[in-house]
Amino acid sequence: VKAGERVRVALTNALPEVAGAPRFSRVIQVYGRSWQLDFVPDNPFLSAAEQAAPRWVGIAGVVIALLLAALVTLLVRERQAAMARAAASHLALEDSEGRWKFAIEGSGDALWDWGVADGTMYYSTRWKELLGHADDELVAHYDVWVRRVHPQDLPAVLQRLQEHLAGASPVYEAEYRMARKDGSWLWVDLTVTAVPDPQGKPQMIIATYQDIDARKRTEERLRESEGRL
Repeated sequence: VKAGERVRVALTNALPEVAGAPRFSRVIQVYGRSWQLDFVPDNPFLSAAEQAAPRWVGIAGVVIALLLAALVTLLVRERQAAMARAAASHLALEDSEGRWKFAIEGSGDALWDWGVADGTMYYSTRWKELLGHADDELVAHYDVWVRRVHPQDLPAVLQRLQEHLAGASPVYEAEYRMARKDGSWLWVDLTVTAVPDPQGKPQMIIATYQDIDARKRTEERLRESEGRL
């Protein structure tokens, strides 16, 4: 070897190179001469199982994504079905209430019903007539009834109503006075029934009325007559 000449020496153990394996080279100086060392692995760095791991991880990810998509689709469909059932039930309830109120109006009974949950109120035409009002004179509000109960009767009426709502009695009955449009007082017989929801809580209150003013006036005159004897 002449001075200054670069010599390349390949050291190998005669094992075959691994296809696609990276090559590593390094140049070193030894006694003024340059030596290039090439390193070529004859065994793969990863085992067959390790090489296949990324592929299996990708497949598992795709499977999990498909399962999650199927679950979300199922939940969306169940929610839509539940909303459809709720809407159908609401329409059926409205239709049932409409038929019931139509039948009540046809019978001529005096009543009101109170939606405890949403605060809606309904007064029949006959109920308004008992108090001397036209059908369009009173708004459908809970206070319309409360303000017309005689002040002396109101505390007991409301207390017994709350006890009835709490489940103390299946039916609540009371006799009390209500204010008429002309300022006079009308004695009525009230019967209240609570309609429960599926959980057993009061959903609607139905109150029917009977005009007992004539009977009450007669009883009052009898008491006055007895008092004079």
